[in-house]
Amino acid sequence: MNWKISVLSLSAWAVGLVACGGPGNRAAQDIRRWIGTRVEIPAGLVARADGRDTLLVPEDSGAVAKVLVYYSAEGCTPCKLKELMQWRPMIEELAEDSAVRFVFILNPAHTTERELEMTLYGMRFVHPVFYDRANEFEISNPELPKNPVFQTFLLDSANRVMLVGSPVGNAKMWELYKRTIAGMTAE
Repeated sequence: MNWKISVLSLSAWAVGLVACGGPGNRAAQDIRRWIGTRVEIPAGLVARADGRDTLLVPEDSGAVAKVLVYYSAEGCTPCKLKELMQWRPMIEELAEDSAVRFVFILNPAHTTERELEMTLYGMRFVHPVFYDRANEFEISNPELPKNPVFQTFLLDSANRVMLVGSPVGNAKMWELYKRTIAGMTAE
């Protein structure tokens, strides 16, 4: 079975699960609206890793797929950073696949840089995290879903959305990510 048909079928199934009306209907609309659209990653974002600037823009260098995770300014920034620890096993699982990049963008509006650095250092999270203090990501992507679960995207090499939704704490969604990535890298 063609992996694109499989992804579309599974995405339609996921949309069907949340499309029963009420708040879920909004989620289904968010998912449908994003599949196939291009996510704009602003130039000039600075990534921090190990307490120092590392990159000025998410570097693609041959990436066939990107997992983009956006954390908005709303809510508890240290709580969001703790979620990064849940990404570690997924990053390690795909570590051998050089065609996949993980891009973490954080809008730390209510947190000082020192607090961010101390939290990341304490967690020993060494993967780059892009700070977006100017809210450029949301400005560049004005239709961004409000629900944080739907602010995680699997992107192709042209930054088009293949999947919407966070696989953190959702084994079935993570399996869907892996199958879709395998299909993307096999082409």
